[in-house]
Amino acid sequence: MEKIPFEKEGLLPVIQELGQAKHGTTVKSLKSVGGGGFGLVYELVYDDGKAEILKAFKVGDMLQAEAAALRLLRQASPLKVPEVYYTHGADDKFPVNAMAMERIDGVSAQDLPFFLSAKKRRLISETVISALAKIHETTADKYGYVDGTESFDTWQEFYKAVLFDVYERAKPFCKENVSPLNDKIIAVLEIGIKNIDYILADKVKKPSLLHGDLWIANIMVDAKTFEPTGILDPLHSMWGDKEFDLFPLNAPWGRRFKLYETYKKRYETSARVDLKTAFYYFVNEVLCRLQSGSWSGGGGNSFYKLLIKCLENEYQKHGIK
Repeated sequence: MEKIPFEKEGLLPVIQELGQAKHGTTVKSLKSVGGGGFGLVYELVYDDGKAEILKAFKVGDMLQAEAAALRLLRQASPLKVPEVYYTHGADDKFPVNAMAMERIDGVSAQDLPFFLSAKKRRLISETVISALAKIHETTADKYGYVDGTESFDTWQEFYKAVLFDVYERAKPFCKENVSPLNDKIIAVLEIGIKNIDYILADKVKKPSLLHGDLWIANIMVDAKTFEPTGILDPLHSMWGDKEFDLFPLNAPWGRRFKLYETYKKRYETSARVDLKTAFYYFVNEVLCRLQSGSWSGGGGNSFYKLLIKCLENEYQKHGIK
């Protein structure tokens, strides 16, 4: 299989050929519309006028996991979730892991004017939070990732397995990838492991369906009415503690929408919710960097410093050392 550099422009020919083969007609226009550490996203418009989004995955294992999450979320969410048209595992003819899906109209809420009125921000926040709470009403019998690779009887068992895996992978990763924060990252993880029974002491009654990455960039909004039109890009979607889904709401870039505060005002949360979400956020970002293979994503060292500071503040409030 010919290896193709995972680059925005370099993938264009294979994306075009794959789309044409699957759709059975010529691609009239093709453009890059985004991407991050795990994938590159393209919009294809065909001669028959139909349009679709095609996402190429840098990490192959994420292809089926995201497809499974989108299918479940589409059934559960009152806000639109893209329909998955097909998935393609890299082969000799088309050497790219890719998923084609429905295009959701609108713009990312991250791209809305910064000085948006409080009324418009509140409309977005309340609509999204209502949708998230509805998603959480979909439950399962076991805890685990939605792709069904493993299942656990309790949230504590499942999350401890995730945490210990992240820690064991982070130690050699930190030695191989130099960062001034390496020692701090490992130390903060070790404090969490030492106190994990306290952090997860609040009982999780049912495994809820989780989006896993519902921050402001993954919310689509009508640019004229400011009504949310859909939600995108689940990550690490799982059956688990619904409060795991709260940490992306508190992402620094979207705090002006007060998503986290809106959720806490409208729905009951556990006694340790701020501690848990700070911990979930930090561990999740370490996992993302392990999967992407670099510390440089997600805002770099300044972002990690912020996450560490927030988590250390919570450690201090709870007397955790």
